[in-house]
Amino acid sequence: MISYEILITLILWDSMKEDRTKFLCEHPVIFSKITIKSIDFITA
Repeated sequence: MISYEILITLILWDSMKEDRTKFLCEHPVIFSKITIKSIDFITA
């Protein structure tokens, strides 16, 4: 189940394509959590 926090972040992620590199630098932990959750969600 995708959590509310992940969903919001994915929406933000989609709306800030130019700023992704900056986002990754500032929030590597959040990004890694999203990546793990996304993989789990896709493979589930």
